[in-house]
Amino acid sequence: MIVAKNIFKSYQNQAVLSDCNFLGSNSKLIAILGASGSGKSTFLNILGGIEQPDKGTISINGKIYSTLKDKEQAEIRNKQIGFVFQEHRLLPELSALENVLLPVRIANESISEAKKRAQGLFEILGVDGLENKMPAELSGGEKQRFAVARALINEADTILADEPSGALDNKNAENLLDLFLSVRDKLSKTIIFVTHNETLAAKSDEIWRMNDGQLSREN
Repeated sequence: MIVAKNIFKSYQNQAVLSDCNFLGSNSKLIAILGASGSGKSTFLNILGGIEQPDKGTISINGKIYSTLKDKEQAEIRNKQIGFVFQEHRLLPELSALENVLLPVRIANESISEAKKRAQGLFEILGVDGLENKMPAELSGGEKQRFAVARALINEADTILADEPSGALDNKNAENLLDLFLSVRDKLSKTIIFVTHNETLAAKSDEIWRMNDGQLSREN
């Protein structure tokens, strides 16, 4: 569970986030909706520990992030939180499977065990049989599905997705949201995604809206 309390963030004396509070419910698909430049991506980065707030606290599974040592913070980012970005960010010189296993190698965990988990994920995500292809051989939707598998491979409880459908056409964007719903249901994961797409946000369990650095829950 991720909890944000009284988050403030500014860049060069320009306020980006102002007193934001957030509670990420377990096993839910949560949308943070807002226009470009409203602060939603910055807030997501702070939730995941990629950026630090100027004021306020983030707690992850009861641990206040800022009180942890660098190594502990890195371990949380590697094992408890998975990240999916607007661009798939698959390394072109590695196969899809090798890309998915990168977080496992960083954590120095068993590759053989991870390969077994990966095969299960590929079946759920609808890319079974494509894992040995290179990224250049995959469609945009397939690349993003492998990016989701990479976020899940270390069995993170929470997935943070920054405009994950932004580089996809409407059909693939809707397919990706359906995929998130499947991951929520079959793997009991919490998925928090930021978007400016009202239609996609409407499919989520909860909608939070970011407006000029202020965050409020809508349902």
